[in-house]
Amino acid sequence: PNAPSVVPSSAYFSIDIRHPNDSALAESRRIIGEICDSNKNRCEIEVNQIAVSKSLEFPNSIRQRITRCAEILNISSMPIYSMAGHDARQMHYHCPSGMIFEPCYKGISHSDKEACESSDLFMGTQVLAASLVNMANQQVN
Repeated sequence: PNAPSVVPSSAYFSIDIRHPNDSALAESRRIIGEICDSNKNRCEIEVNQIAVSKSLEFPNSIRQRITRCAEILNISSMPIYSMAGHDARQMHYHCPSGMIFEPCYKGISHSDKEACESSDLFMGTQVLAASLVNMANQQVN
């Protein structure tokens, strides 16, 4: 109920764990289960894994190209891991793919509260355009 004076009968929350190493993900899931179990007191808990995706690494050549285009444009960038089911994840199995993310307000994404500054969207679009032009001008062997 989001009120400090009301104790709900149940609460649901999710934890999204991402890591490039599948065994580290499995270990994290195990530790989270132990933490929940050791802190449940008289509460009933249920830990469910609702989705899992194998780690996937986009080609270094694509990631480096995107990073280099950002550098040339003097736009800051950083590598991040994403396990979400974006189109690029599916395309990866058919052709070299990559992704460009813009920062979201307060780090909130995949939510109604997700918002981005138009200046960040503009910079992301500039990096995308530069990366596509760079790839289009690449010689085909």
